[in-house]
Amino acid sequence: MTPRPRKYAFTLLELILVMVLMAVVLAMAAPSLSNFGQARIIDDTAAHMLATIKYARLMSASEGRTYRFEVDPVRRTFGLTAQEGSAYVAIADNAARSIPLPENIDAKFMSSEAATRSHFNINPDGTVEPTTIRLTGPGGQMMEVFCKTASDEYAIRTVTDASATEQTP
Repeated sequence: MTPRPRKYAFTLLELILVMVLMAVVLAMAAPSLSNFGQARIIDDTAAHMLATIKYARLMSASEGRTYRFEVDPVRRTFGLTAQEGSAYVAIADNAARSIPLPENIDAKFMSSEAATRSHFNINPDGTVEPTTIRLTGPGGQMMEVFCKTASDEYAIRTVTDASATEQTP
């Protein structure tokens, strides 16, 4: 009788040990991964606001009329209206008319008249009303969509402990 060749394989104990180690590593990483998802939501909202403002600036210049960027804290939306005569009316583009804020994201104007402010104008000559809109997430993450002067472009910055770091869009 000829001896059978020995087959090499993992034992059940080795497989269970590897699975336990993987479970421990994943359990340690899970909390930071959940915060990553929340941070992406606030980043995406700020980027959506910035894109809407840039769209309004382009449309305002091409149509020769003033656009208004509005934040409605009651309906939890933001979007654009355009000036027709002395009134501001909803624009024809549904994509920029009324955009819902994601759940758990709050938006508010940061200025001396912030309590009453809900909009700013974008003029046909390319100028805007300088302002800052702060977005706050459930974990305390904060981002701002801001413009320092009437002729500057709006940009996004991350706010950490009363400091702000400008980001390129």
